[in-house]
Amino acid sequence: LIKSNDWETEEKIIVTIHGATNDEKISGVSILLNSGNEYTYRVGKCSDAPTWENFSVKIPEEQNKTWRISERSGSLVISCNNVEVAEYKFSDSVREQCATQWGLDAARIKFTNNDNASVSYAIRRIDTGKFLL
Repeated sequence: LIKSNDWETEEKIIVTIHGATNDEKISGVSILLNSGNEYTYRVGKCSDAPTWENFSVKIPEEQNKTWRISERSGSLVISCNNVEVAEYKFSDSVREQCATQWGLDAARIKFTNNDNASVSYAIRRIDTGKFLL
């Protein structure tokens, strides 16, 4: 779970995380609140850089947000304040390595220092054995 606060209007990186095996980055996800107060996201090893994806559902308007990022049946699922806002199907990616990279088990999760809006993080293992943020 990632807690964020979007009380300022400047561009904010809410979270950039990377799963890694040893020191090799295998996958990641970033969520951006841009200066136009619009949320977008990018899925590492899947999205074409510098393309940012729009969320399929409107992000809840509360100032304080709790984000949950998980993997479910070949998809990356992003929820905000208990509302599922995106389901990115790895098979729909234009990049061949997407499903393969996200199928690897990450030995660790790294939060990068370009995250300037998150307040706290919590990581939980869910029933399927995948980590839930």
